[in-house]
Amino acid sequence: MPNVTLSKYECTRGVLPRVCMRCGAPADETTTKTFAWFHPLIYLTLIAGLLPFLIIALVLTKRMTIEAPFCHEHRGHWFRRALLVTGTLMVVLVLGIGSIVYMTSQPVGQRDEITTYFCVAAGVLLFAWLVLSMIVSLTAIRVTEITDRTITLAGVDAQFIAALEEDRELERDDDRDRRRRYDDVRDDYDDELEPPERRRRPHDYDDWDDDRPRRRSRDE
Repeated sequence: MPNVTLSKYECTRGVLPRVCMRCGAPADETTTKTFAWFHPLIYLTLIAGLLPFLIIALVLTKRMTIEAPFCHEHRGHWFRRALLVTGTLMVVLVLGIGSIVYMTSQPVGQRDEITTYFCVAAGVLLFAWLVLSMIVSLTAIRVTEITDRTITLAGVDAQFIAALEEDRELERDDDRDRRRRYDDVRDDYDDELEPPERRRRPHDYDDWDDDRPRRRSRDE
């Protein structure tokens, strides 16, 4: 699915078209979602260690909240995916912790094949969870960039983008009409105004210098 760039005004003022961002159907609900993003180059700071990476990522992370329109079917678009990823992660963690507890509770010489099976199953499930979380992330509406004024989303339906462009074009037409009406009114107003009278400045002595008494000089 294509990408779309939204302004901060469009995200927070409820002016997005009433079209589902996921399927393009008429939207009857709005979901509030806060996205967080930092530049991928920040991952290079992992070379310096985990702590510097976390500090730099927290400082440079940008966030933006969007009021996304959805139809009734896709109203839980982000919630269901988060629930799936979190639930499967909990299963993997429980199985991994249980296998570790079982393995440590057995004597060193009496660890049977069940312990090995538990460890292998935990490793396989962890790898499967990583693949699952990646698939869920790539198939969802996700952020690709956030600036101070815009946010770019991937996975948005093309019909939503078409409706958004149509609304933007109508808004530009309205702005042009308002500016045209303003220019017409301003021109009519300027034509009715009479030029203001020229005010006499203190140094304009051309008309009355001759009538003013002259000061006598010391020689007279």
